[in-house]
Amino acid sequence: MRLISRSYPHPVVGNADDVPEAAFQAAYEYASDKQFYFITVTVTCSSDGLKGMIQKGSAKYVLHVECGNTLYREAFDFSETTKRIDIPASRLNGNVEVNCFIRATRPLAKYRVEGAHPDYDGASFEVAVADILAVAEGQTFEAE
Repeated sequence: MRLISRSYPHPVVGNADDVPEAAFQAAYEYASDKQFYFITVTVTCSSDGLKGMIQKGSAKYVLHVECGNTLYREAFDFSETTKRIDIPASRLNGNVEVNCFIRATRPLAKYRVEGAHPDYDGASFEVAVADILAVAEGQTFEAE
């Protein structure tokens, strides 16, 4: 699942210039042993509104891991700023894509994000469960 700049029906932090005054970033670390691959992600979000939504439980960070060679695909929700996941080594082989984003965990009737592009000035949006609210740049690594 490659997350690229795209048009969403609402402003998304980290997507082109939707919210130029806010940023969402993820730093990834990879390690392995004979049985597992260990992926650690540390997120940084400058949007106080999104951080508040994470604390209240109306949004979650998501680490999405996908391996085309083995057809492995899984999304891991978390609310801490650092999360480590362990994936059995038998589930990954070759190129593995790792992406991080923030998603809504409940419907939001009048969603607004501070610092949105002036094109969104005064607008509010209906956001559904699982809609993406922020995206970070993804990475790939080789699983052998």
